[in-house]
Amino acid sequence: MIIDKITPAQVGSIKAPRLKGHVKAILHNCRTGKNEVFESDNLVTNAVADIYANNYMGGIDFHKLAPLWSTWYGGVLCYGNAHTLDADNYYPDPTNPLIAHAGDQAPGSAAIVAEDYTRGYPTQTIIGDDYVKQTWEWNSNQGNGNINAISLTHKDTGNVGLGNNSSAFRAFKAFEVINGAQLGNITASLSGEKNVFAEYDDNHGLAFYIGADGEYRSGYSKFETNKISVQIKRVMNLKAGLFDTPEASFVNVRKFTVNTSVTFYKQPSFYFDKENKRLWLFTNYTALAAFSKTAINYTVIDCEDEVELSHGTFTSDTANIAPLSMDRTSSNSYNEPNFVNIVFDGTYFYFPTTNNNSWNWNNLSTNLYSGFRKINRSTPADQEQVNFSGDYYRQRGGLVNGGYVVFDGAVVRGNTAYICVNALPWGDGAESALINQPEKISSYVMPMGNGGSGVRQIIASKLVNTTLFNLNDTIQKTIEKSLVIEYTLTEATPTP
Repeated sequence: MIIDKITPAQVGSIKAPRLKGHVKAILHNCRTGKNEVFESDNLVTNAVADIYANNYMGGIDFHKLAPLWSTWYGGVLCYGNAHTLDADNYYPDPTNPLIAHAGDQAPGSAAIVAEDYTRGYPTQTIIGDDYVKQTWEWNSNQGNGNINAISLTHKDTGNVGLGNNSSAFRAFKAFEVINGAQLGNITASLSGEKNVFAEYDDNHGLAFYIGADGEYRSGYSKFETNKISVQIKRVMNLKAGLFDTPEASFVNVRKFTVNTSVTFYKQPSFYFDKENKRLWLFTNYTALAAFSKTAINYTVIDCEDEVELSHGTFTSDTANIAPLSMDRTSSNSYNEPNFVNIVFDGTYFYFPTTNNNSWNWNNLSTNLYSGFRKINRSTPADQEQVNFSGDYYRQRGGLVNGGYVVFDGAVVRGNTAYICVNALPWGDGAESALINQPEKISSYVMPMGNGGSGVRQIIASKLVNTTLFNLNDTIQKTIEKSLVIEYTLTEATPTP
């Protein structure tokens, strides 16, 4: 008898641990000496488990995630409002005020404390055979306000908080690079057969280029056309089959060309709607070296039926839209392109804005962006401006973390994009880094450029709640009181 069915198996994966968390908060009145104690168990979220599960191309170096207690459970966040207690609800809510936070580093001076009075100090760590107890403290002038919920988080997020102008936050990398050397570099070439811009499904990637198939290439990457050529190719994202490898392959590739209603002069910016398999393309170019600061033309391609589904124009209320396609030259056909994901948070597209009156086409690193114009996809008249808290150069993609958007080098909270340190590879053969899974907690990052070897990465967002705990009674932290939080994590005993 021949049995032609197999059970799908995980290869090269590690299971996330089962953890139990216990919180004890002690509010000490410095004047009366009275202590108030708040104590209970908590919920461990699926944040770390999802990072473990998203082992793109088998490239995660699990050593970089360990030990978990000192990295992904090494910081604490104290909120003004209660959490929704759901293990999948691990993204912080920007409407929930952050009252206090702390990580594995103490503020180094009174001046640093004064930059962010919500930040506290780590005071003690006790490690047993199957548990770790971490303790943090906030003095009388730190962490004041009403606290109704507490979470553990990445140690770096605990140190800096969820977005502010402190020197600590400006030195923060919001992405953790978690891949190992086995992922390897890749040739970041124009229209290369290994290029993937977005995850199409578990074992396919998507790429697209202006013009007919093969027309866009090194030495000929800027020209007037209304054609878009799309490639759906095999690649081992989260599923390995007979033909899948850690690099995209032209084996069994599906190609098609669509005549659109939009004129392109160079590679457009894009957003890929994975659920509906729709590719959105954006351009504001009116000629090879001229662009509109108000009109964003778009086309939507149905990648299943291989047709243009719709097209139109988003009009910005403010004349500050930056070029949506970038390269180092403006006039000839050869360029070093900057491929860019446009972030969509479920309601708004984030289009880059600039206050520049002129643009330095030959030096991308000098072009200054002012922020983003958020335009509602369904109701374009609904628009908001997000401004950077400091200087920001180049267009870069990001991860949508619930109500937060985490860009490479900036974290958007409300109407401010707080500047931090970029973590993605720039240069060394790559002019841009494409985040393939922008709506997940972690993503594969593909370098893009015009030749040379580019660094591939797997990144994970540090802006997560790895545990959730709601207090039965509000902690009323005032200048008369100090606060100590003891957080104990215990590994659950496996069920036989």
